[in-house]
Amino acid sequence: MYFNVYYRMYCDGAGNSDPTGECYEGWYCTGASDTPTPADGSNVGGQCTPGYYCPLGSVQMVCTLMLCL
Repeated sequence: MYFNVYYRMYCDGAGNSDPTGECYEGWYCTGASDTPTPADGSNVGGQCTPGYYCPLGSVQMVCTLMLCL
């Protein structure tokens, strides 16, 4: 169980009371991740897909194509 894990951040290891850091650029964290690079399809985030951008500490992918408008 992770406590006080904020969106866009991760906790390295179990039982942390504070986040370790922000998710890496190119990845997004939606909460309770134990790594800055969560696995795709997990309920805690994933890697950005082509056509999207994820800056450091992203909670979701940002569309970079005009088709997204």
